[in-house]
Amino acid sequence: MFHELLSRDRETGNPLAGLSGAKRARIRWACHLATAGCRFRGVPERYVAGADTRGRQEGWPYPRSQQVIHEISGLNQRGQNMTELGSHYRDMATSCKTRPTREKKVLWRKFESEPFEGGRFQVKVLSKKLIDSAADLFRNAYPEIYGSPHEFVLMPERYEGLIALEENWEEDGQSRVYCMPVVVELHSQRVVAATMLTKMEKNLQVEFTFAATLPEYRLKNIMLNLRVVNWKTALASGAEYLTTFLETWHDITQQWCIKDGWQVAGIFPGNFVRWKKPDQEYRGCTVHCYYFLHNAEDYVTKPEEWSIAPEFRELWEVLDRINSKIAKEGSIPTWLEEYLSEQERNR
Repeated sequence: MFHELLSRDRETGNPLAGLSGAKRARIRWACHLATAGCRFRGVPERYVAGADTRGRQEGWPYPRSQQVIHEISGLNQRGQNMTELGSHYRDMATSCKTRPTREKKVLWRKFESEPFEGGRFQVKVLSKKLIDSAADLFRNAYPEIYGSPHEFVLMPERYEGLIALEENWEEDGQSRVYCMPVVVELHSQRVVAATMLTKMEKNLQVEFTFAATLPEYRLKNIMLNLRVVNWKTALASGAEYLTTFLETWHDITQQWCIKDGWQVAGIFPGNFVRWKKPDQEYRGCTVHCYYFLHNAEDYVTKPEEWSIAPEFRELWEVLDRINSKIAKEGSIPTWLEEYLSEQERNR
């Protein structure tokens, strides 16, 4: 079997060149199961594929790719375990719980919301008929994202296939990366506010990506109702790790996160390209935060087992000091718990 892998493409010297992604997945431990004397024995297939990709991108011949396989798998060129030879690689997860690997799913579950503000507004699932209005909202409220990886929200023709839509929710709720709750003014059927959630399924992660409101509709209850739906959607998704990034041309969302108990991950200068009228761009600064759900913090490695440089250790101590001042009471923000309890009482 292993000889077959190595001879798959003699012209390029690429050991996996002839294999599809599905084929690679089916032989995940092919190298481990190969001949006992094989130099790659015990190396998971994902390492071979990763080195193959890296070698191909940088134009390395096969022997160089072989070296990379050893580097990233913890083996030296003689197949000896580098950890036993005093390598810097360490066995991790000694300070936290572990769990068996399993299939991971993050789903967008369809939410329900009642009209508010005297029946004037309602939070809805994005539908095809609202796409143009949603894109118009972002063009008016968040034009700075033009030219960035998220610019597709400005372009209605790109929504289908990326964002979960009401008409195909059963399928889209499972397969689409993005979910966009929208606040609709019922008499005009205009989208006046929206948020966007992004899922990273294999990481059991949901990112609170955007929140935008038309300037003339910046009423407190509009965003409050939208935030409730955001949280309910994230809580029901199966995610255990929430993240968000916050712009620095205002601090409103930063204050929300502090009050809600989000932990500060860091400040990233230049993280996203941002547009500046009339036809300029710059690199903006964003603040990044995280929030654990479902006791996910029990599975997080602790500082005592981290191998980090002194400068980064000092950074962690500062972050830890700041985060210890940010109160997190219960598993969800206090205001959300009170809001949901009041809704339950009024039913």
